[in-house]
Amino acid sequence: MVPLRYFRQKLMVARCWFNDQTYGDIVGLCQFWPGPANSQVGMAIGLARAGIGGTIASCLGFSLPSVIALVLFAAILSDFGAHFHGLQVVAVAMLAST
Repeated sequence: MVPLRYFRQKLMVARCWFNDQTYGDIVGLCQFWPGPANSQVGMAIGLARAGIGGTIASCLGFSLPSVIALVLFAAILSDFGAHFHGLQVVAVAMLAST
């Protein structure tokens, strides 16, 4: 929950964008929804501050680095696919044994 603490410190305490009640309501609502609360809180803050554009910007800023890292990791792994085939067999065997 480090991003939630970061959001609180930087956006509520340092910049005074929200009071405790409003921030608590945002976090509580986002934890009620399915999915990662951290990114949902970021998008809710973007929506509250700048509307739909803020929501899109916060979604891209929060999610895009992870997407880029996963795509790069998948591209690297595709080059070494034969080396990881043995690990797949072991993973399937471990799952089948449980």
